Amino acid sequence: MRISRTVTYLFMVLSLSLAGDPLTSGAGSFLDNGAGSKAYALGNAEGANYGDIWSGFYNPAGVASVPKLTVSEMEQKLFEDSSYQAYGLAFPFLFLSCGLQYHSVKTNDIPYSGLDGNGVPVLIGPNFSVESSALILSLAKDIHLNRQSMVVFGVNAKAIREDLFYNQGLGYGADAGMILRFGNYQIGVSAINVIAPKMTWNTSSNATESLPMTLIGAFQYSSTDKLMTCMASAQKQDGQEATFHVGMSYSLFHVIDLRMGSNNGNPSYGVGMDIGGIKIDYGIQTNAKADELNSVSRLTIGYTL
Repeated sequence: MRISRTVTYLFMVLSLSLAGDPLTSGAGSFLDNGAGSKAYALGNAEGANYGDIWSGFYNPAGVASVPKLTVSEMEQKLFEDSSYQAYGLAFPFLFLSCGLQYHSVKTNDIPYSGLDGNGVPVLIGPNFSVESSALILSLAKDIHLNRQSMVVFGVNAKAIREDLFYNQGLGYGADAGMILRFGNYQIGVSAINVIAPKMTWNTSSNATESLPMTLIGAFQYSSTDKLMTCMASAQKQDGQEATFHVGMSYSLFHVIDLRMGSNNGNPSYGVGMDIGGIKIDYGIQTNAKADELNSVSRLTIGYTL
């Protein structure tokens, strides 16, 4: 009896369901789809923004200047038994800004199926689950050059784990980045997986797989009254074509943000609200490819203490 390709097919489906950028099919590919509903609504045009938990995902310098302890939770429903969840917190500590994120993509109740001698699918064991997860620690330091300019440096240390059927893969890596602000303009550059996580699987062959590096260059402009923000970024992953992202937001009374963007040609939009330290963000990305899922949404709720 031969085991079917249920697990392989599952990960292909998850990649398509999170689609936006061209995805790799290897370990850790779920992280290619970004973090946070705000960035999701802005076409993932991140990399030059700072002062936000999820900005540290695209550029470690993004957690800089967080004024107080901030916590956030993101939820993205994929299918009935599949979800993408992320939890984050950021806080100032001594002369640094610190951030911690946990990401998890999990699918439950997957039939353990195979083919009998006649090629007919049959169940050959109990249902099981698969999960991809990552823990990311961010440290950033801002240096004020004058009242209108500053430079920020940041690093991420991360652990990535894949649980696939009875096997597990584990790897450790690092990111690095910087952001330069001058007046109303910000420029960011970052190298994701500059120290590539080398996933080692607990198989009989101890198979290994290194995650590819992604380079991000980003630009952001904010109006003097802080009501309008425009941003753009280019991302290049080893072995993949470059992707391009643009986004724009407009704030109504500094309470409600209206957002729209393009994630490498896929339209996105959303809304955010900030009332009394409670932040609620909602984002949707639509897929321009007819053979993939039409749209996927995210919801993020955060609170600043």
